Amino acid sequence: MKNILLEENQKILALCSPSNTVYGFDFDGTLAPIVGNPDDARISETTSALLCELNAIATVAIITGRSIEDVQPYLPFTPKYLVGNHGIEGILDEVALKEIQTTMAGLKKLLLTAFEDDFRKYSIVVEDKIYSLSLHYRDATVYEAAKSLVENFMSQLSTYRIVKGKMVLNILPNRGACKGSAFLKILRMENAQQGIFLGDDETDEDVFILKDSKVIGIKVGPVERTHAAYFMEHQTDVNALLEILLKHAKKDF
Repeated sequence: MKNILLEENQKILALCSPSNTVYGFDFDGTLAPIVGNPDDARISETTSALLCELNAIATVAIITGRSIEDVQPYLPFTPKYLVGNHGIEGILDEVALKEIQTTMAGLKKLLLTAFEDDFRKYSIVVEDKIYSLSLHYRDATVYEAAKSLVENFMSQLSTYRIVKGKMVLNILPNRGACKGSAFLKILRMENAQQGIFLGDDETDEDVFILKDSKVIGIKVGPVERTHAAYFMEHQTDVNALLEILLKHAKKDF
């Protein structure tokens, strides 16, 4: 794996331009730093300005674990593609979404019926994103006990896909939709020659693991156990990469 910010590793970025590239980003931990309360997440002024400039001349896709309704107020621009719920919302058709909504509502009811007292005891927060559920234990009063409770229960749910995040378990319908499939669909719709995608979390590995030469995966943060070909050490390094992308993008104008 190569540090994308080192000059010798930036040749691949010089091939990217608004005419042939989709620029994809995760939100939490990538465009905005991870914070204790997701409601406090903010994109910095510098990052916002760079993103707005890129969005004005190129095809930008935001693919996030949040719902579209949740993430929209945090974005300083309107990207051409905004995909929520880990690649489900904004990509699948209405019939599929309705089926998923019904399925996840049933699961939420089951979870609360079986574990409401335990969730309260361990400060586990159930986030209902309509098309997926997230169980947060970032603020759990007894971290290991809460983590064990959640993971043991989830291991019994073979009909759902469980994706671990940073002190969160994401529960997704097992329908094949993910960030990777969403990004590939966007590339096809744009007839793009390549796509850059930045992400920091386990769910972003669905993009990084793609066996497609068009996809340039860049991991943000610690590089243990990732399929990304490139990385940057810190979330704050995103601005440096955006500046490089803009420099090459402006060559088309």
